[in-house]
Amino acid sequence: MSLGEYFGVPMDDRLRSTPMRRWRARGRIAEAAVYLGVFSVAQRAVPMKLWSWVLGHPESPPQELGTERVRALRSLKSEKVSWQAHRGVTRAAERLPWNPSCLAQAAAGQSMLRLRGRAGVVVIGMRKVEDQQPWSAHAWLLAADGAITGGREAHGFTPTTVFVPKKISTDFHQLPVWGSRLA
Repeated sequence: MSLGEYFGVPMDDRLRSTPMRRWRARGRIAEAAVYLGVFSVAQRAVPMKLWSWVLGHPESPPQELGTERVRALRSLKSEKVSWQAHRGVTRAAERLPWNPSCLAQAAAGQSMLRLRGRAGVVVIGMRKVEDQQPWSAHAWLLAADGAITGGREAHGFTPTTVFVPKKISTDFHQLPVWGSRLA
């Protein structure tokens, strides 16, 4: 006899209770805050050559990535793990006393996905801005169902580097994110 049957409630319904969901969400926010802190410090204090291995190995982006618009992650159409990583990083970034960079957010999201056995690809893009600095850079994280972090801000940036985790390095061009899912 399972615990749920003992109490007369199916276990799935018990785990979906509001207090349990809140505590799990708080745990993901705390996890994301730790990752954001680590990657923010690493980005400012350590040369990227020494810590970029965490993101994967750099490769050239596929051509279709530069011509398509990045689709932001939608709650109803996204995978549960992707949505939870997105919400954790977004909420943690809002609550921190500093403003984490887009690269720190992408690295934190990728670490959260990797911990849960999912793949995410960090993309770094550049664009020429006339009135500001000569070039502006932005990083965003793509998963199989859309942009986890930085997707809305990625419009207008040309992808220059893609950090691919070792787990998907041989077939990363075949992820659903490179194609019809980017519109």
